[in-house]
Parts: sequence; C-alpha cells; structure tokens
Amino acid sequence: MNCTSCRHELPAAARFCPSCGTPCPSPVAAAPEDERKLVTAVFCDLVGSTALSGLLDPETLRTVTLRYFAVMSEQIEAHGGTPEKFIGDAVMAVFGVPVMREDDARRALAAALGMREALAVLNTELEATLGIRLDIRIGVNTGQVVASSDASTRQALISGETVNVAARLEQNAAAGEILIGPQTLEAAGPTVVVRETGPLRLKGKTDSVHAYRLIALGADDPELLRRFDVPFIGRAAERAALDEALEHTARGAGPGLVRLVGDAGIGKTRLAREWLTGLDGPGRPVVGTGRCRSYGDHGTLAPLADAVREVLGSPVAREALDGASGRSGAAVADAWALLRGGLLHDGTPNAPFEDMCAALVTVLSRTAGRRPVLLVIDDWHWAEPLLVRTVNR
Repeated sequence: MNCTSCRHELPAAARFCPSCGTPCPSPVAAAPEDERKLVTAVFCDLVGSTALSGLLDPETLRTVTLRYFAVMSEQIEAHGGTPEKFIGDAVMAVFGVPVMREDDARRALAAALGMREALAVLNTELEATLGIRLDIRIGVNTGQVVASSDASTRQALISGETVNVAARLEQNAAAGEILIGPQTLEAAGPTVVVRETGPLRLKGKTDSVHAYRLIALGADDPELLRRFDVPFIGRAAERAALDEALEHTARGAGPGLVRLVGDAGIGKTRLAREWLTGLDGPGRPVVGTGRCRSYGDHGTLAPLADAVREVLGSPVAREALDGASGRSGAAVADAWALLRGGLLHDGTPNAPFEDMCAALVTVLSRTAGRRPVLLVIDDWHWAEPLLVRTVNR
C-alpha cells in the first residue's frame, strides 16, 4: 500500500506515513461522504474527430483513440490529477480529488501544457504510419464543487458549475489552444504567462466570463509564488537553534542534519531563506540549495544535485578542488569524473551507491576544509526514498 498523499510505500500496520505524516487509510474504511472542495477541472477534446472517422476504418480509429486517451491520461496522472471521464473523444480530469494540494491549479496547467507537447510527439508517430494528425483544445477552470473522495467512483467524482465552465471554455478554444478561467489564473500564481481573450458568453451562464489563453508557466520558485516581500517577524528561537546547529558542526563536530518540521504553509521555507540571508561575515558557509518536487520529469536525486552543483560552482570550492595534488588530487579528479557522469549531469546515480556517496564526501569535505558547507533542501516531504537514504548516509 502507498501513501495517498506522497505515494511512498507504507510499512505494514503503519498508522501514519513515515515520510509526510499523512494518516494511513484504515483497512476497513467507512464509505466516503461527499464534500465541498476547491478543485481544478480540465477538459480536453479532439478537434475534427468527425472528419477523422471518415478517413479511418473503425478498428484503426479505435486504436488511435485509445492511444490518444493513454497519452493524455499519462500526462494528467504524472502531474497528480485524476482522469475522471472519457466522453466520446473528450477527456475530463480533476485536480484536488481525492487528494487536495495547494498547487492543484498549477499542476493542472502544467498537465495541459504537457498534454499538448505529448500530442506533438504522438502526431509524429501517426504522420509516419497513417498520414494523419490530431488536434486538441483544452479548457481549465477552478472553483468549488461537490466531490467524492472515492476515486473508484470515477464517473461521479465532482459536480457543479466549475465543471460546466471548464467544458464551455474548452468548446470556445481554438485548435491547439488552452483557455483558463480567472480563478485558475489567480490560484496558479504570478508566474503564469497568459493572453487575455476578453469576456466570453458561455452557454448556460448569464454573466460573461473572462478567459485567458495559456502561453507558458514560469519558474515555480517559492519566492516567486509566495509573498516573501512582506516583513518577517518572530521565529527568534528557531533561528537561534539553526545558528547553534551550524556552529556546532563548524567547530569540527562532523556532519550535522537538521530538519524544519511544521504544517504546510506555516513558513518553513521563509524561515530557511531569512536565516540564510542573515549568514554573513568571513566565516559564512558555502551554501547550496535544492528543492524536492512532487511531480514532473526529474532525476530522483535532482534536489541534492542542484545543491551540490551550486556549492561546487563557488570560488571557494574551485580553489579547494583545483589546489588538490598528489594522491589527494587523484582522488578528487576521480570523484569529479564520477559525479559529472551521473548525479551532477541529470540527478541520477550512474555508479554503485557507496561509490557515489564516497565521491560526494571527497569533494564536499575538501571544500569544507576551507569553509563550512551547507546544503539546504526544501519541501523534504516530497523526497524520494533514494534521496532520503543518500542524505542520511
């Protein structure tokens, strides 16, 4: 059994996920009740499917349609959504059921862009074999719905006006377009790149709806998505604890591991950023930062790779590593070669686990001989098991 939130494997008889703390489902759970939720609905439909049916025999058309459904569903599920319905040649998906996340709207937009990109790859295959191309149009809308938390109901996960508006947006989109509603734009954050299409008169709606054409998604760095520009107040005790842990390690006590634990939205990321900003002076550590992501295509060890890459790119690290000579220099060169071929290249190990860890120790300890090294990995609750094992090692 896997955790319903972070998908980590659960130990037998566990009451809470050891990775993220989510309560484990009871072996005999009560029937889920319907509830109001804020979700994001996605509708995706084929354009010109009637004409396509006239070009292909039924068996071939069915094969193409099933392939199209599989490609779209793969993108939806990769970004944490749930494919709810397949209606004719349309796909409906929901983000926020059964698991609700703070970035559901952004996930939905990332999935929509991924669906469009995946279709381009599929079209290359279809053009080569059948001489045809598929076009899609997508509508995305965010709002309150009545939802079932039971994913097994599939055909009745959500209902409400939010769903109807998403469908109407899809119907008003041109081929290749992704139209999104105003609440989706607001919920997805300030880095979303859109072009306003003007108010639309949607069937069944008395008032016009402002719609936006999705162009791209910008970076998802917390400083861009959250209000880090407001004054930071308090947390003196927590900052003092971090200072003490760093000083203890810098005095030669060996590597240290500190975790910031708290409810989502309580300010763990902001606390870490403010603390790092306050580290100045000649003894300031060499800092590398990485961030675990809950979806998307990235290497298992990518957060660690990002942090280590930042450290090794610093003048202090370059001076320390370039100055190695003799047997020490050979060990550093070997470690560099091993890490560049795997971990630092794409965030995946390309060598036995112990060899990779030994290479990390070699380059980081060499740098730490000049100045303390501090690796900061954000959103640790999304860390993959191999990343947890590597850091704990």
